[in-house]
Amino acid sequence: MVQAMLSAIIIWLALAIVIGIAAARRGRSGLGWLVASLIVSPLIAAILLALLPDRRYEEVLSRLAAQNAAAANPRLTSHEK
Repeated sequence: MVQAMLSAIIIWLALAIVIGIAAARRGRSGLGWLVASLIVSPLIAAILLALLPDRRYEEVLSRLAAQNAAAANPRLTSHEK
């Protein structure tokens, strides 16, 4: 009984760490997601993380949009932006 409980706790902790690492790689707070998955459930946290967009791509897209806007209106100078 104790062996099964200890195994479950170790698996829960390992999965929470994996969620934290995955969240950090997606541009989110790894520590925050680790704590959330410990409190709620690693499975629920993984589902929520998978549903949220990757922040790294959001930053790249916003930079590209700003560059496209500047290229579309060449009359803007650097001090007018």
